[in-house]
This record gives sequence, structure tokens and C-alpha cells, in this order.
Amino acid sequence: MPRPMPPAVLIREAIEAFRDRLEEGKTFCPSDVVRHLVTDRTEWEEDTHAWRKVLPAVRRTALEMARDGQVTIYRKGKPVEPDGVKGVIRLGGIRDRPTELQ
Repeated sequence: MPRPMPPAVLIREAIEAFRDRLEEGKTFCPSDVVRHLVTDRTEWEEDTHAWRKVLPAVRRTALEMARDGQVTIYRKGKPVEPDGVKGVIRLGGIRDRPTELQ
């Protein structure tokens, strides 16, 4: 039986918690959020690949938060617009967001 995804509100809260702990100029990876969510849920503990199932939901939520100005999306070390971004991303705080993306 497939395991239920963490609720969207938990994903958002986890991203906010990581963002709020950042030092200025630092970023974090969406997979850090996934690992946090998966290891805190006992029903996922036996599935060593559980994080791969949760990553798309975390990326989607991060992109929504970026559109709302709550996080900054980084690609190859540079802040980018959330729409159409592909590949590996990192997340940063809004205080580091360049004025052209605000």
C-alpha cells in the first residue's frame, strides 16, 4: 500500500524552518527538507528510497513559496525566477533576494 505524502502544510512549515535558520548568504537543498520530513515519519523508515517520492512535492511547494516571495530559488549559485526552472536548485532566504527578483 502506498504511503501517504506529508501534508502540504508540513512541507511548507519544514521549508520555513530551514529558511529561518539560515545564516545570511547561505542556501539549503530541497533534499534536506525531504530527509527531515521522511525521518520524522515512522511509516517511511523502512523505505530507503522514500525521499525520492517526496522530493517533487517539496520542489513544488518551494517554487510556490518563491512565487509568493517567501524563499529565493538558486540555480548554479545565482538567484533565478521560479517559473520554468529545471534541474538542481537550492533555496535561500528572502533577505538575500536580489532587488530584480522582488
